[in-house]
Amino acid sequence: MGCYPCDNFRPLETANHQQYLDKAERKLQINSQSGHSATVRKLKKIIIYIKATLALCEERMTLKLVDK
Repeated sequence: MGCYPCDNFRPLETANHQQYLDKAERKLQINSQSGHSATVRKLKKIIIYIKATLALCEERMTLKLVDK
C-alpha cells in the first residue's frame, strides 16, 4: 500500500485496487483510535492516492470501451 504515493509508481489498470483501499481504510480505522498521528496521516495520504488511482483506472477503462 505504501507504493501508491511514490513518484515512480505506475499502477496496472487491471489490478484490484479496491482491495488495497479496503485494507487501508481498515488500518486507518484501527490506528485512528490508538495509533501514532504520523501513521494516521500517512494512511490518509495513501487512501487519497488509492482513490485517485481507482478513478483514473476506471476512466481509462471507460475510454477504451467507448473507442471500440
